[in-house]
Parts: sequence; C-alpha cells; structure tokens
Amino acid sequence: MKSSIFSVSGIKELVLRYREILLYLIVGVITTVINGAVYWICTSLLKMANVPGTIVAWVIAVLFAFFANKIWVFESRSMRLALVLKEMVQFVGCRLGTGVLDVGIMYVSVDRWGWNGLLMKLISDFVVTLVNFVASKFFIFKKKV
Repeated sequence: MKSSIFSVSGIKELVLRYREILLYLIVGVITTVINGAVYWICTSLLKMANVPGTIVAWVIAVLFAFFANKIWVFESRSMRLALVLKEMVQFVGCRLGTGVLDVGIMYVSVDRWGWNGLLMKLISDFVVTLVNFVASKFFIFKKKV
C-alpha cells in the first residue's frame, strides 16, 4: 500500500523520487545567492565597475555550480583531470549557450514583440533551467551504463 504524500513516509518517498531535481534546484538557489553576493562584494566593497563585477560574479557562480552539480546532484565523482576538464568545458559552454538563449528570448519577446518583461523573464528562466538540467543530466554528467 502506498503512503499518503502528507505522511512522513510519503514525503520521504517524494524526496527520494525527485532527489536529483530537488538538489538541482537547491544548488541553483545557492548559485544565485553566490552570484549576487560576489557581485555586491566586487562592486560595493572592491569598487569594481558593473561589467567586470558581473563577470567575476558569473565566473565564481558557474565554478561553484559546476562542482556542486558534478559531485552532489549528478554524482559524477571522478576527479580525473581529463574528465573534469571535459565536463567543465561542456558545462561552461552550455551555460554560455543558455545565457545567449535567455538574452534572445528576452530581446525578441520584450523588445521586439512588446510582451511583459517580468512574465517573459520567468518563462525564459524556466526554459533556461530546463535546458541546463537536461544538458547536465544526459550529456555533461551522464552516467556510464
């Protein structure tokens, strides 16, 4: 007999079933906080200009996201240099690509078509998150069968 989703065992079953997705979302939230904190440190404390501060924050956030996703979310535990470099290049390439996708969606939908910016940003972020998850799970950190 299946347990109710409102029981402790039901919640545990859901967490186990969707573990990867939940961890991915948690890492995403932490990555966002790191990005914002590093940006603030760079621009407010270190007095860097906006663009360099943004770049430094993005690089540090992506590095954190790479290792957190590699180790905890997708459990790609090998630290062989060749594999880590291959995964890192794919991960960063994917993040750059989905960054371009995000800008493209926002430019076309908001600047060209005049749609609501906040709504489109939410939709774009969902699409980007989904593409990043699928790429990470099935291509970058895929399990060897």
